[in-house]
Amino acid sequence: MKILLFGCIHGRFDLVCSAIDFYRPDLAVLLGDLQTITQESDMDLCNLKSKKHREMGHFQDLISGKLQLSCPTICIGGNHENVKHLAVFRRGGFLCRNLFYLGAGMYQIVINNRFIDVAAISGISHSPAMESAPLDSAAFLANNFTRSDLYYLTRATLSDLSLIPQITRPALVLSHDWPLGVSNLISEQSLVKDDVNFNDPLIGGPVSSYLLNRIQTNNCVYACAHMHFYVNQQIELQNTVQFIALSKLGLENSFEVIEFEDQFCENCNGVWSGNNFFGDFGSGKYLETVLVKNEGNWELVNGDVRVQLE
Repeated sequence: MKILLFGCIHGRFDLVCSAIDFYRPDLAVLLGDLQTITQESDMDLCNLKSKKHREMGHFQDLISGKLQLSCPTICIGGNHENVKHLAVFRRGGFLCRNLFYLGAGMYQIVINNRFIDVAAISGISHSPAMESAPLDSAAFLANNFTRSDLYYLTRATLSDLSLIPQITRPALVLSHDWPLGVSNLISEQSLVKDDVNFNDPLIGGPVSSYLLNRIQTNNCVYACAHMHFYVNQQIELQNTVQFIALSKLGLENSFEVIEFEDQFCENCNGVWSGNNFFGDFGSGKYLETVLVKNEGNWELVNGDVRVQLE
């Protein structure tokens, strides 16, 4: 299976579509900072503090049909996301046609009766957030959807990942967040960005490390700090793991074409998680996530998906 990997997207779905049309992969993978913005107020949800980054981007062009993803595409979340989507699709869901948000967990991606297993984490680590609930609804509502810190990984993420059997051997692990100790994995010759502080607590997190040490894989892909490197590292009880970090889309080394050996299966084409079938890529369509009050309770609603804010 030919896979096209992208680093941080930052709304540049125009470049994503162009690269997919050029390389014609079987599957495209987006590694976070999607910025799925459809209206100006969404920018407040995407942690866009700098004026130069407050742009609408091109997600709305996917919705209108002006742009089209010509192959099945999966994605994870980073630290610049529309938090409504992260709250509703914590365990995965379609953002629009041919674009599936993985959330956190283990997934089987089936294309033309061939599949690969993918483990994924969405968001980044932040130590105080590890002690918080997955959704602080009171503060969320009080700030009128400005809780951009909902992209922080919490104990709920660890709970989701703990459901993955330790015997699992996914072909690919996806995370926006690097694992702990990344500074020990990268030689000085690998650095391509001099101003990265590898002692920064935001560079590398325990949740990514937890997943890496729980399962067995040979390939891990990351996108954070907008830099590019390859590192091979022996992990306890595992074979050598290849770590790949990709840069921000639009910069050099922001995407990579890789080939994976897939396997035959009789499952329907689309996205599976255990026995849960999310649907075929072509059937996914954009539905706006809205906040509604139902019998005195606030809910986030996206089509048939409803998340109650307790």
